[in-house]
Parts: sequence; structure tokens; C-alpha cells
Amino acid sequence: MDDTVISGKVKPVLALARHAREHRGASRPLELSMLTFVRSQDDPDFVRALRAEGFAIDVVRERRRFDFQVFPQLREIVARRQPHVLWTHGAKTHFLVRAAQLHRGRAWVALHHGYTATSLTWTLYDQLDRWSLRGADRVMTACEAFAVDLNRRLGIPRERLSVHRSPIAARGSPRTRSHAESLRRELGLGADARIVLSVGRLSKEKAYGDLIQAMARVKRAVSKSVLVVVGEGPELSALERLCARLDTSSDVRFVGYKNDVSPYYDAADVFALTSHTEGTPNVLLEAMDAEVPIVTTAVGGVPEMITHREHGLLVPRGDIEGIASAIVELLSDAGLRRTLASSAQRTLAEYSFERYYAKVQALFDAAAPALIR
Repeated sequence: MDDTVISGKVKPVLALARHAREHRGASRPLELSMLTFVRSQDDPDFVRALRAEGFAIDVVRERRRFDFQVFPQLREIVARRQPHVLWTHGAKTHFLVRAAQLHRGRAWVALHHGYTATSLTWTLYDQLDRWSLRGADRVMTACEAFAVDLNRRLGIPRERLSVHRSPIAARGSPRTRSHAESLRRELGLGADARIVLSVGRLSKEKAYGDLIQAMARVKRAVSKSVLVVVGEGPELSALERLCARLDTSSDVRFVGYKNDVSPYYDAADVFALTSHTEGTPNVLLEAMDAEVPIVTTAVGGVPEMITHREHGLLVPRGDIEGIASAIVELLSDAGLRRTLASSAQRTLAEYSFERYYAKVQALFDAAAPALIR
């Protein structure tokens, strides 16, 4: 892993590890150890938290994103852990495994999250990833759209590709009114404020600029509307400047990264995701679980999760007017909000951890049949 916080792509890994620990007595138990990269001598909070839970996690110290001096550390960890399967998450770890030949004598399963190409640097990373993925025994990806792309553009055979949509542990309880009321007070919002929520990393591919411009239009139709953004990232300053230019700074609240986002879902009237690229977004599953009606761009695997006007409202990527119109429609129609939210929540059985765990274990068995006894 290459994250310093528990991000959307890390959550399924942690949940899988917890599920595996709970099923140690199974006939084919799955034992996971984790590895992450850190650019300081101090361990991140999430590493300390996982160790406190009893998980095995190794930390690789690096100086920069692609630091070839990490090879000795990686080789030592792999030699000590002796895994049957290496399971990599992201372009960096894919590249390091193939470049250091860590997969020799063991199976390698690579989890592909899609490509962003939001800068020259990321374009180069994506090109490296295309080379790396060709060396993996199996490639997991988040949606059918990505699988088709990997087959057509990289030539990875379909038999080596498998679609594994992100899972979610449904919280199994209705929204908590006290959470919503407390959060509104904390944000200085009255009971009549209409909250549009978005959760995610503040990076270019998430296209928060589109959402902020759309909210400037929403405000004209729904005067009490407020956008609350949970997350942090490199685009924060640019987004704050955009709000100032549009004179919407008081109507957009950037609250930073939160370990627990459930109070924000409890308080939200609408959830909005306006990304230009996505796989199976964990935040959509969280919104569905909390029964928050959804407006989202129809990119990547999103249309595989949500049918327009059945589970949410889909709009084309970059369609600012369309985003605004969809949000206004939901804010103006309580019946539609309830119908879409209820319908979306009923689909969550397809995203259970039990199903995800079984598919991942079957994939590991298929990737390394001679190694796993």
C-alpha cells in the first residue's frame, strides 16, 4: 500500500484482513500481512492503530515516491514473510514488484484502480503501470469497464483479468438524528440548511471544481443549500480560490479528512460525486448504506452500480449544468430522494464482504495452485 491515511482503496484491504482473522478456523484460512511506505522516521497513525489491533504490518522507509533504494528493504521483508501470494495495490507497488523481481517463485496478483493522467508525472506513472501489469499472474480491477480497457489496450488476456467490486460492511442501522443535529451545530448550519455532501481526495480527477461551479448555480434555485466537502489533497488551495472567485466561500465548507464520516452522511440531504474517472467508488457505497440520494457522473464502473433514476441520478462527465440540475431536482423532491435512496440501499447485498472474501480467496488459489496447500 502507498497511503498515509485509511483511504477508500485501503478500506477493503483492512476489512478483508479483519474478516480473515475472524475466520482463522476455516478449512482454508487466509493470512494477510501488510506493507506500506513512509517518508519519515515516524510511523503514521494508521500504522500504529493497525498494530494495536494485532495486524502484521511492515513499514518501508523511502525518500521519494520512486526510491530504488527501497529494493533491499522489500527483498528482506518478502524473504522473512515468505508469502504464497503478493497482492499489490497501485502503480508504485506494481512497478516495484516487477522491477525488483519480487514475484519470482510466488504468485503475484495486482489490483488495478484505473488511470488518472491528471499531470505529466501521473501520465508517466500510468505508462510504467502498463509495463508492470503485464508481468502479473492475475489482475484484479474494480469494474468491467476497466477490464475491457486492460484487455484492449494492454493485451492482458481476459482469463487473467477479474472484476472485484469494492465491498462494504453495511452498518445496519438507520441515520442517527442526534449525529445530524450535532454536526449541523458544529458547522454553524440551521435545521433548514440543505446539505450537499461530497467525500474524497481533493485531486484533479475528482473534479471538485465542477461541483463547486454547479453549486453556485444550485444556490440560485435553493437558497439554503450548502456544500460540505470531507477530504484533503493537493487541490485545496485552488478550490478555495475558485470559491472566492465565485463568491461562494461561505456556502462551501472544506472540513478536511475525517476518520469517521458517518455523521456527515447522517446530516446530508444529497450526496454528489463529480469525478472524471472512477472504478467502484467506496463513497457511493457509503452513501447508499446511509440512504443518502446520489448525484454522480457516469464514469468508469459507476453505471454498473447505479441505474439512472432507479438508484440515483447520472450525469455526463464535466456537465456542470447537468450536475446542478440533478442536485436541484433532488433537493426539491423529497419523494424522489426517498425512492432513490431506498432502491440503492437494497443493492448492497451484492457488495458484502463475505462475497468479496470468497472471490479474493478463489483468485489467490487460482493464481498459485501449486504453492497453496
